[in-house]
Amino acid sequence: MFLDWLELMAKMMRERTDGAVGLGYFVYYVWTWATHKVDPVIENANRTLIALIDRIRMLDNDLIRLNTKLNMILEYERKQGNEKSKKDKRWD
Repeated sequence: MFLDWLELMAKMMRERTDGAVGLGYFVYYVWTWATHKVDPVIENANRTLIALIDRIRMLDNDLIRLNTKLNMILEYERKQGNEKSKKDKRWD
C-alpha cells in the first residue's frame, strides 16, 4: 500500500518536473526568438517611422509657408487691382 502510494507520488513528481523543464525551455526559446529576431526588426521599423514622421512634418511646414506666400500675393494683387481701379475712376 505504502509502496504503491510512493510510486504514484514519484510518477506525479516526475511528470511535473518534466512539464516544468519543458515549459522553462519553451519560455527560453520564445525569449531568445523575440530578442534576436523580432527586436531588431521592430527597431528598424521604429527608425523608418520616425524618419517618415519627420518628412511629413517638413512637408506640412512647407505647405503652410506656401499657403502664406500665396495669400500674401493674392492680397497684394487685390490691393493693386483696387488702386488701379481708383486711378481709372479718377480719369472718368
